[in-house]
Amino acid sequence: MICSFCPRKLDFDPLAVPIPYHHSNLQSEEMIYYVSGNFGSRKGVEVGSITLHPSGLPHGPQPGLAEKAIGLHETHELAVMCDTFHPLRLTAFARDLDDGTYWRSWYANAQDGDAAEGADASGAGLTSHL
Repeated sequence: MICSFCPRKLDFDPLAVPIPYHHSNLQSEEMIYYVSGNFGSRKGVEVGSITLHPSGLPHGPQPGLAEKAIGLHETHELAVMCDTFHPLRLTAFARDLDDGTYWRSWYANAQDGDAAEGADASGAGLTSHL
């Protein structure tokens, strides 16, 4: 399944949280290519990034971003998401591109994608960032 995230108006209710909620894709893997704009539900990504959220692993906005989004009325992001219904297998080339830091961006005390000293890496949100 291919989805496009294009510049658009967001939910207009003043108390709405206008970014994606935490979820787990139990029957698909989610790969997103970030083309341009500001990605309000993500930190640790930039234009040209690719993220992979494997099947069954919870993910959603990183700490603080849901609260930061309250009151926003539009987004100017452009991204393409591919949900696969068969597991993806990363090539050696793709594994070599992984910067190794994106998965850490779910830690509330993480700064610039870095986990705190001694943080447990076994929690939800373990994803790949290519």
